[in-house]
Amino acid sequence: MEFESLFQAELNPYDSWPKRPIIIYGAGNSGREAYRVLKREGYCVLGFIDMKAESFPQVEGIPCWHPDDPEGFTQIKNEAMLLIAVYNYAVDLELILEAMERKGFSKIISYYEFLERMNVESNLYWFSPRAEVKASREQWRSLEDFWADSKSHSIFLETLKFRLTFDRGLINQPDLHHSYFPLDIPPLPTSLRMIDGGGFTGDTIADLIKNHYQFEALASFEPDPDNFIKLKLTVDQLKLSNSQLFCAGLGSQSEEAHFKLGMNGASGRSEAGERIKIVSIDQALPDFNPNFIKMDIEGSELSALKGVARTISESSCRLAICAYHRPFDLLEIGLELRKNNKKYDYYLRYHGYNGFDLVIYAVPKSHF
Repeated sequence: MEFESLFQAELNPYDSWPKRPIIIYGAGNSGREAYRVLKREGYCVLGFIDMKAESFPQVEGIPCWHPDDPEGFTQIKNEAMLLIAVYNYAVDLELILEAMERKGFSKIISYYEFLERMNVESNLYWFSPRAEVKASREQWRSLEDFWADSKSHSIFLETLKFRLTFDRGLINQPDLHHSYFPLDIPPLPTSLRMIDGGGFTGDTIADLIKNHYQFEALASFEPDPDNFIKLKLTVDQLKLSNSQLFCAGLGSQSEEAHFKLGMNGASGRSEAGERIKIVSIDQALPDFNPNFIKMDIEGSELSALKGVARTISESSCRLAICAYHRPFDLLEIGLELRKNNKKYDYYLRYHGYNGFDLVIYAVPKSHF
């Protein structure tokens, strides 16, 4: 797969959508948002299909069927289009698509096509219209030779192809079991001085200990109060005595910001909501001297990187930076990290399905 060929190809036009009835697979947030958009555009939505249909037999006032319902949608599947409204890290869409094809659906619409065709504006994580990706060709080109191994280079090109084609056969083999410490790149130090940006409930900390890493020191930042309580409980249970926990978000400087709370792992900055404290790592931990910094902070990674520039410069620590929360995170974070290109080798790995949990790893060249 060559970079030039990706961007020289014309964007494939979509088939026309007749005003046929639609069934939506997925009755979660994405499916309900799709229902509202489709109704606004004049489409007839016959019902939802969802694995949890027994818990809510009706959604938005229309039927919700289990995929194996022997009655349900059987009589109407031939006249209806099926929209797969699943957009998260945890579900392998290929399994759903194969199952629905076996059920006899002849016209299946991807959620990406729906988002682009309907010009949906929402919290879309990595998604942006294909034309916007293509328009940034020269910026993307500057990252083509950025990667330290052939696998990262392939993932980079495959990601671009996926975002230009929405080909369901791409980026579908994530490493689900080694988030932040993949086994096929140089290993982390066994004794960690870790700054955990986006501590959540302490799940990453517990996972590292389970995989035989030890903590010399820990500083963890989690701005959601409910998550922070769970984070503190995890750290207490693990008996990590040399730890500092901050109920705060990360950014380029100290400030306050609106924050949408209570969203479990997806709590993040917003235009409205509760006000929370934001700090920069350089200011909050001037003498910490980390050897590992992880950031999974719902779209604030680029800003937080600017707030840790001095620490990175002085410590040459290992980095694991999520690059999928905003449409151009991969590009912008990659360009920001490239400023330290001579000090680091860079790797790219997926740890979730559907374009989610994409992480850039920066490994100091001195690790050898």
